[in-house]
Amino acid sequence: MVYKKILLIFTIILLSILLLSCSNQNTSNAGIKGNSTPSPAHNNPNKLTKEDVIKRYGDGKIINITEYYSSSTNSDYLLVEFLNEGDNQCFDWYSLKTGDRDIMPISMAVSPTNSKLQDIIFENRLLFVTDGVNNMNSHKYFPQIVECYKLQDTSGDGDFSATAKVLYLPLDQTVRMGAKSQENIADIKVSLTGVELLFEPMQGEESIFYAAYTTIPPFKTTYIKDKNQFIIEFTGTGISTSISSPNINEQNRYISSVKLEQSGRNTLITINLKDTAKYYTVKNSHIDPMIDDFPCAEFDFASQFKIE
Repeated sequence: MVYKKILLIFTIILLSILLLSCSNQNTSNAGIKGNSTPSPAHNNPNKLTKEDVIKRYGDGKIINITEYYSSSTNSDYLLVEFLNEGDNQCFDWYSLKTGDRDIMPISMAVSPTNSKLQDIIFENRLLFVTDGVNNMNSHKYFPQIVECYKLQDTSGDGDFSATAKVLYLPLDQTVRMGAKSQENIADIKVSLTGVELLFEPMQGEESIFYAAYTTIPPFKTTYIKDKNQFIIEFTGTGISTSISSPNINEQNRYISSVKLEQSGRNTLITINLKDTAKYYTVKNSHIDPMIDDFPCAEFDFASQFKIE
């Protein structure tokens, strides 16, 4: 009888020890889910952290930080948009894994202008879109795409180059650009993809026209959807007496007709579009050879969004 009591007590003590051991094991594993294999960050520690990068810039200088992970290099990247000492917009591209910093050389491709990130194709190719406004003289250009791409891999900050590309916008996205008024439309032609305009100075306004540089007059685009009309209004612009609305071949892919008319001190160009026209771009240039330095504008249309 005494033996049975001793055996029962021993059994109770043994069970208590086992239960206590299981309880401790469950507590130590709380919050651990899935595979407990260390992450690549532990095997390959980064040389920089996001906090390290932020400390490199003064208070209030950082505008935005975009984080990017590349599966091909198993690396984290940061794009820092900031204001430099002259309060000009700049972009720095960091590899947290290597600690390397590269400057995005947007100003190599376009005049000083405000930009924003459009897309990160991969770690060596980034796309930015400009607002088209020159920060130095407020001259307005058509928005462009700037492609920054890596040419080399060094320890310096100049491994990237940049190229400007033509951007097509939806017809209903209004654009204002141009700079000098007091000009006449000297010639107009309809091309296979759009309308080309040539400008000359108004009589007596030659000194203003040629001062510093020549460029197209200010204009604004408007799209009237129910009429499928694209309207360009040039400010302070006349029409040369030697030109008229151009004739258009019915096989033209995008344009049905073009009408020029004077509206006070402004000129309106109404382009009746075909349904195939969905996007447009504007190219501001000069005709080569540059004999008289007359500026020209080319309004091109497309059926699909594209970057050239």
